[in-house]
Amino acid sequence: MPVNISLPDGKVLSELPTRYRKLALNIPGTSVQFISGRWGVFINQSVEIAGHLYSELYAEITSSDLSLTLSSPSPVIFLQVSLNSSLHPGHLCMRYLGADVSIPLALSAHKVYHSIYIEPSVSLLSQLLSTYSMLSELMTAFVGLYKSLIELPYGRYSGTVRVELDKIKNNQLTGDARIKYYDNRIADCTIAYLDGVHRRAFQDSRLIALFDTEILSLIHKIESSPELLFNIEDIAKNMGITERALQNGFRLKTGLTVLQYVQQLRMSKAKTLLIRSDLPISDIGLEVGYSDSSFFIRVFKKSTGVAPGRYRSTFSEV
Repeated sequence: MPVNISLPDGKVLSELPTRYRKLALNIPGTSVQFISGRWGVFINQSVEIAGHLYSELYAEITSSDLSLTLSSPSPVIFLQVSLNSSLHPGHLCMRYLGADVSIPLALSAHKVYHSIYIEPSVSLLSQLLSTYSMLSELMTAFVGLYKSLIELPYGRYSGTVRVELDKIKNNQLTGDARIKYYDNRIADCTIAYLDGVHRRAFQDSRLIALFDTEILSLIHKIESSPELLFNIEDIAKNMGITERALQNGFRLKTGLTVLQYVQQLRMSKAKTLLIRSDLPISDIGLEVGYSDSSFFIRVFKKSTGVAPGRYRSTFSEV
């Protein structure tokens, strides 16, 4: 399995009870973990097929919400398909997960969580790199063994991917033919996702060119008044483009997302006020857009490494 998932305690079985047999993978060598408890039921099925790793996670949460985590003991690139989930249902994305990095996973009470995790072989991804340049960041991180989380954009769970996954689950071939068949199906799932991302990126680039003036105007507005509230959804809607297109265009101009750029300018203004004014820290927080002084202090400390008071005492002009 490309990722580990933290779970509450429960009764563990190595096979599926009759009620859940319809979820069983028809893939030789599949490892099954069935866990049940007062919180609900969790099923993990994983198998290595043709040099790739395939895992399917299913959960029924019957009591209160659960906060779990996904992690990996070693760097991994995987394609996540959310079949039924409170997190991006009907979507898929490709991620690089560094060693010992955790992804929060919130499972809502009285909900079903069903996701597939496919770890394509490194050789397949390397072959696709020349066609899909967006893979370069993930592959660079993988080779460099970075401790981080990097993900490509979410895409719709397309009919092509649905068909390929069904073929993987219901394949009846044997021997070398089965291995080759699995290899082709995993490749097709991966290519279908990457091709969708590639097409959307091309469409976004055309939209970005059309709205270049509006994006520059937004940048100027943030630089002039970083303390204002910038609602990305509303701004994109007013421009007539998607949030993703707006963020991509903004990142091309600044190297940052809108939120990152706003925060960067707010912290710069806060530093200036701390050094050159006698305003209380809470008032400075308000001046730069934070009505909650405690939140402002946390953001400032995370950005600079020191609390506002320490920054003021260290750098204030004499």
